[in-house]
Amino acid sequence: MVFAQAKSDGIAGTNPTEGVSVLKKTGERARKPFTLNELKAVLDVARGSEWETVIKLGLFTGQRIGDIVNLKWSAVDFESGEIRFSTRKTGRLVLVPIFPQLSDLLLALDVGDDPDAPVLPESYATFKRKKGAATLSRQFGELLAKAGLRAKILHRKGSGVRRKHPLTFHALRHTAVSMMKNAGVPVSVVMDIVGHESAEISQLYTHTDHASKSEALKHLPEL
Repeated sequence: MVFAQAKSDGIAGTNPTEGVSVLKKTGERARKPFTLNELKAVLDVARGSEWETVIKLGLFTGQRIGDIVNLKWSAVDFESGEIRFSTRKTGRLVLVPIFPQLSDLLLALDVGDDPDAPVLPESYATFKRKKGAATLSRQFGELLAKAGLRAKILHRKGSGVRRKHPLTFHALRHTAVSMMKNAGVPVSVVMDIVGHESAEISQLYTHTDHASKSEALKHLPEL
C-alpha cells in the first residue's frame, strides 16, 4: 500500500511490490456467509431487541457495524426510499435503497423530532462510550453463542489471544454480497450497494441508479 501510494503521488516511478501475492496467515479461519437457517436462528434470539434492527440493517444494506450504529434519522429518507451512509473507513457516500421489510421495521421505531438523533440509541451510546465497535462485536458474538452458532467466548484477562471465528457481524456483509452475486446481480451493482473500498475496483464502474439497486436487493431473503 505504501509503494502504491508513493507511485500514485508521483514520489516513486514504479511499485516494486506489484505482482507480489499477500501471504495468508496459517490457521486463520476465513469469514463465511450466513446460511438462511443461521440468519433465522440469530434473529430468533435477537427478536424484539434493538439487535434485531442492527442485524437486519447489516444484511439489507451490507454496511459495517460502525456505520450502522452511527446512522442518524436525517440519513433515512422514506420519501425517496434510500438510506445514506458516509462510510467511516473510506469516507465514501453510499446510497442504499430501503428493503421493504427494513422499511416496516424502521417505521415502527420512535423517530422523534430530532433529525440528528441516532436510529439505534442503545448501540450508538455503547459505540461512543467504548470509543469503537469492539464491545458491540463481542455482544453479537454472544448472540451467536445463544443461537448455538458458535461456542461461548471465555474472556481470559491478560491472555493476549484473540480467537477468530468465521461468523462475525462483518459476515452479514459477505452474506448480502454472496446472495446477490449468486442470483446473477452484476458485480458492479453489488459493489455500489455495499460501497466497496477498493479504488481499483471503483474505477471499473459508474454509480448505479436507484431502480437497479432496488431490483438487486430483491434477491435478499424475507426474515
